[in-house]
Amino acid sequence: IDSIESYLRVNYGCNTTYSINTIIKRYERYKRNGRSNAYKIPKKISSNLLENLKRNEKELGLFSIISEDETTTRIIGSLPDIGTNEALNKNKELKKFLSNFNSEHFQIYLYGKAFIFDQNVFHLTKFVLLSLLLGILIIGILVAVLFKSVWIGITTVIANLLPLLFGVVMMTFLNIDLNPSSIFILTILFGVALDDSIYLLGHLYNSDSQKIHTKAILIKSLKTNSSPLLITTIVLSIMFLALTISSYYSLFTFGLIISSSLIFAFISDMLLLPSLLLLKKLNTKKC
Repeated sequence: IDSIESYLRVNYGCNTTYSINTIIKRYERYKRNGRSNAYKIPKKISSNLLENLKRNEKELGLFSIISEDETTTRIIGSLPDIGTNEALNKNKELKKFLSNFNSEHFQIYLYGKAFIFDQNVFHLTKFVLLSLLLGILIIGILVAVLFKSVWIGITTVIANLLPLLFGVVMMTFLNIDLNPSSIFILTILFGVALDDSIYLLGHLYNSDSQKIHTKAILIKSLKTNSSPLLITTIVLSIMFLALTISSYYSLFTFGLIISSSLIFAFISDMLLLPSLLLLKKLNTKKC
């Protein structure tokens, strides 16, 4: 227990630790009138010491350390808020360290509200991220079916993934961990960016059905749709940018990431999406 407590304080980063050893050390110091050199585990644990500990279990707080059947004991550590990602990394290292003490007679495992919360956040983040990726895949398939072109589906996904990557870069720059809240920001961003792409693709599809030349379709579509999409992007960006005046840091980052990413999404839809569509047409003609 002393070795584990030492690791928690030195390597793990706990400010304080509390265990059965702490209680015994405090009791020994109490018997010797508070002398600092008495704060240690006695060389021999006598039956008299155990009886005294059990007799004063309420005063010593044994009920918070040892289970009622006296088969399980806890080591409590106080850790500052270091973020979920860093806590997960520290927990991995701690598990490796604790595995050295496991045997047939006893087993050591991690437990606690903070640990369970970090695990829940990790698994929730993983599932939400998988849902977002699955949604992107399904949208790509639906666009390909709707416009009867696999290339249009792939192009739509690529053009709308770039704003998401830009949002991730912004999060990295602002030191925001990947969690359900940050993935929610990416989901909103993808939805708004996709709306612009569908709007532009719809006009291209209608013009293409009239047998107009591909380059002429792109020029006409950009001239027709650039102004409405630009106005929509500016209005939405200003609305989200208003959140940056908040003193609440989460709202500030939310507004900054969404507003800047919306502008990037507009540029991507106006430049990258038509360029990829025209590239496909040109390659088809060369073949």
